[in-house]
Amino acid sequence: MKRHGKCAKYTMHHTASKIEKVWKTVNRVLASKLEYRIKHLNKKQKESLVKNEINIGEIFSNDINGKLYEDITIYMENKKYFVV
Repeated sequence: MKRHGKCAKYTMHHTASKIEKVWKTVNRVLASKLEYRIKHLNKKQKESLVKNEINIGEIFSNDINGKLYEDITIYMENKKYFVV
């Protein structure tokens, strides 16, 4: 991850060790809503999302339209992430 540019102060100084899951959205508002909802899930629900046992639409059926989010597959090679 880049450590310059526009990001949170915490993120600037603490890089992620591994990215588990990525979703693509149309705009930042939708991304922020999804991030907020995921942060408030319990551990078991978060693990289910990462393992693809459930999708966003199933968890947030009342709040978020799962069709607005695209699940992206990524892999890491030589400490760099690539989109499949």
